[in-house]
Amino acid sequence: MTWAFDREGREHEIWRCGAQMVSIPRHREIREGLARRIMRDLEEQLGERWWQT
Repeated sequence: MTWAFDREGREHEIWRCGAQMVSIPRHREIREGLARRIMRDLEEQLGERWWQT
């Protein structure tokens, strides 16, 4: 699966992973809850627990 930059917002970047669009904040640190939500959002495209493989 490939990642592609889609567009830039005020405080976020929008990335595409397959058909899934993901909003990634441009902050020095991302809170754990947000990181988990992003990973959960990508499970449909990348498979369950994709980050552990």
